[in-house]
Order: sequence, then C-alpha cells, then structure tokens
Amino acid sequence: MNWKTALLSALVLGLPTPARADMVRYATPPGYAAPQSYPTHYERGVLVAEPELPDATPASTVRLFVGPALRVSSLGARVGALAAAEFGRKAAGLRLTGAWADAGTERGLSQYTGEFWLDLGMGELYHPILGAGAGVARVGQPGDADHPADTATVGIGVFRAAFEVVLPVRDTDARAGIEALGSLPVAKPKDMTASGPWALVVATVGVGF
Repeated sequence: MNWKTALLSALVLGLPTPARADMVRYATPPGYAAPQSYPTHYERGVLVAEPELPDATPASTVRLFVGPALRVSSLGARVGALAAAEFGRKAAGLRLTGAWADAGTERGLSQYTGEFWLDLGMGELYHPILGAGAGVARVGQPGDADHPADTATVGIGVFRAAFEVVLPVRDTDARAGIEALGSLPVAKPKDMTASGPWALVVATVGVGF
C-alpha cells in the first residue's frame, strides 16, 4: 500500500457517520409542554355534549275544563258558566260541553253539546283549536200580552274557536284558555219568539289525565 492509498483510507475512516433522524432522541427541556392534538371532526362530534332538549308536554287522554261564561244574544248579555270533558290523546277528538246562563228564567239558557275538535298546535306550548258539532238547548222565552214567559227546547249546531296555553305545572297537562262558542238553532218550535243565534265567550282552566 503506497502512501496515497493509506492517506485516503485514513480520511474515509475518520469522517463522522451521519445519524439517522429517526434514531436521534433529544431531552425534553424543563417546563416544556407538548402541544395538544386537535380533535378530528368525528372526535369533536363525540366530545361536544349535545344540549338537553326540554321535556315534551305530557299528552293526556281525558281533559276537564271549567270556567265563567258570558252569553251574548238578541236578548242581551247574561253571565253563566261552562263545564266540558274532552277526549283524545292526539290532534283530534271528542268534546262534551254543558253551559248555563240564568237557567230557568225567561232569559235563561242551558245547553248540552257534543263536537269534534282539531288541535292545530299538538305538542306545542300554544294550542289553537277548532271544533264543530250539535246539541240541544233550553232557551227562555220572554212573555208578552199574547204569550206568557216560557222555555223552548231547540236543536242547535255549534262552532267553537279556542286558544289555549299550557301552564307550567310539572308532568301535568294543565291549560288555560279563552274560547268563543257560537250556537245556531236548526230545529225549533214554530212559536219560538227568540229564534236568533247566540254566542258564549268563555275563559277556561283545564287539567288532563
């Protein structure tokens, strides 16, 4: 081996060997916090809590309503009362109603009706309601020189428009509302003097079971 070959070999052996990047380990500086990885879209969907939805209004099968009523007719205005039982768990059902205003007097009224109703706000806080049906009424007849005071039994058709609000009573279908119930005589005696329609304006409070 001549001196040129020996010198070349010494230079090659003396060069530092490059370190592999994946083999180099560095000490963690004191007080250094590794950055946190951001969650993926899927992880965000899991980590973020969904907001809790408010409890739905309890649905009841039977609801009872009572309230004061004001009868308005050609004979004037009379104060009375109304009671009703409503049947139906969904957005439609049957309602039975009794209403009285000065019953037994010459300007009195007592009526009993049944109707089918439709709830336009099923499951909501506010309940616009429409109803239609028929029934029987005992209507007072004022007397005059030719006819003494009396009462007449008539068949009536009814139409109801109501607006109810769910009351904040826990786990109970409690409601307050206002309604207008219009009545039209459709079958009446020929000698009935007060034969025009009348209306009941009612404020109600009800509870369901």
